[in-house]
Amino acid sequence: AEDLANTLYPAFSAGLSPGDVLAVNVPYRTRAGGPEYLWIEVTAWSGTTIYGRLATKPVDVEGLVMGQVINFQQSNVYDYVYKRANGEKTGNWTKPFRQ
Repeated sequence: AEDLANTLYPAFSAGLSPGDVLAVNVPYRTRAGGPEYLWIEVTAWSGTTIYGRLATKPVDVEGLVMGQVINFQQSNVYDYVYKRANGEKTGNWTKPFRQ
């Protein structure tokens, strides 16, 4: 979360370069009550609220579909990946983000 607030938020606010992608991994409650971690490509960020397009298909989360625009609190972010157009990546500590 520290990287998000101190490094990624300022970089995103300044504007990503063409071809760069910032995605975050956020847990959502499944029908069974456990977490399902979904990747969201960030499209906007205002204060502690992040907006984005769901980049993975939910398996067991009701009411969400791939491509849907959603918002959530920065504090809910479990992981992130900042992928630059040149292929360089930071983050992505937990589960592969494919794009």
